[in-house]
Amino acid sequence: MGKIISKKNISRTLLWLALVLFWLVWKPESESSQIGQYFLIGNIVLIIILMELLPLWFSYQYRTIISLLKHFASSYDEPLQYSYTPVVVIRSDIYNTKNTSYLTHSEYKSDKSIFTVYHEGNLYEFSTDLLKKQQVIDLASVIIYYLQKDIPYEILHQHSKRLQDNLSS
Repeated sequence: MGKIISKKNISRTLLWLALVLFWLVWKPESESSQIGQYFLIGNIVLIIILMELLPLWFSYQYRTIISLLKHFASSYDEPLQYSYTPVVVIRSDIYNTKNTSYLTHSEYKSDKSIFTVYHEGNLYEFSTDLLKKQQVIDLASVIIYYLQKDIPYEILHQHSKRLQDNLSS
């Protein structure tokens, strides 16, 4: 089978071609044109570097959310589609009481993390093994995401109890 060409690969190839074009082919004669050439080359190199590093940074930054989404999706009987982009948006606004779903309360006892999620007029309480505050926020974000996708609370509650192994890996 042939290799599938992605938009990222096309963009990367076009940027490298532009870099080669501006570096090897374009030979400016005036000093101001040379400055323009170096400016263009510098910007292309910066874009190439950012295009490679930003996805790595985002996947590292949101690794807990990604693993939680995969955990709940694989635990559900029917195949679930998920994207971690909306969860990032939910996480940034998780305490906003104007939303239909938000985190109302969280507490950390000696061996348990307990938090309550408000969703469309109902309060849902979740209790897990002791988690860090950021992990609780990530978990609440994912639970809110799946509650908004009409996944029943009971299933989310049942599978949230078996998260410790998933979060430690």
